[in-house]
Amino acid sequence: MENVPGGARARHREQVRAEIQAHAWEQIAAAGPSAVSLRAIAKQMGMTAPALYRYFTSRDDLLSSLIRATHQELAEIVEATVSTDDLPEDRLRHIAAVFRRWATSHPDRYLLAHGTFLPGYAVPPEITTLTHRILTPALSAFLELEARHAAAAARTAALIGRRPDCDHCGRAQRASRALRRSVTFWTRLHGVLSRELAGHLGGIDVDAERLYEQETDSAIGRRLRVA
Repeated sequence: MENVPGGARARHREQVRAEIQAHAWEQIAAAGPSAVSLRAIAKQMGMTAPALYRYFTSRDDLLSSLIRATHQELAEIVEATVSTDDLPEDRLRHIAAVFRRWATSHPDRYLLAHGTFLPGYAVPPEITTLTHRILTPALSAFLELEARHAAAAARTAALIGRRPDCDHCGRAQRASRALRRSVTFWTRLHGVLSRELAGHLGGIDVDAERLYEQETDSAIGRRLRVA
């Protein structure tokens, strides 16, 4: 069992790290990621720069912690949204809706995690694992849609006495199509969101929310009926 002094030190360390991160978010909100300065944060907190470097070894280390926390938060939100009782296309719409609500509520977090990284910044490997957690629910939904499409195609082919289209009958083909569709799905959502949050849709007669919904429906594809 962890002793009290050790536990107290660990809690204090996490509190200081959280305060440093809060100051970094303030800098990002004011002037973007390039404005993050550990020396400026140390001054705000009444610390020396060397003392602050005991908590984060560099600016990139601090940025990585923010990006990691952002992806972790988004992964948990997306996973909590998904219900296997829903139809796959409905799950995809739920994912898209909650993603937009989160992004528009936290534009600085969205743009840091999904925008253009600073020159020389290397994304830590663990971010890829978190990204996969965010992508997996959509991929699973598209796999279900592809399987349903294949079953419908097979039934139709049987009725007319023809072999089903091989683009839909094989598991490998379905998996490949589902992967492409899930990547396209997220790419189109990011396309609208990034332009909206960066202010590129301002001044033109476009309802950003409606455009996002239309892109969502288009990326999902037409609802398929089950016979």
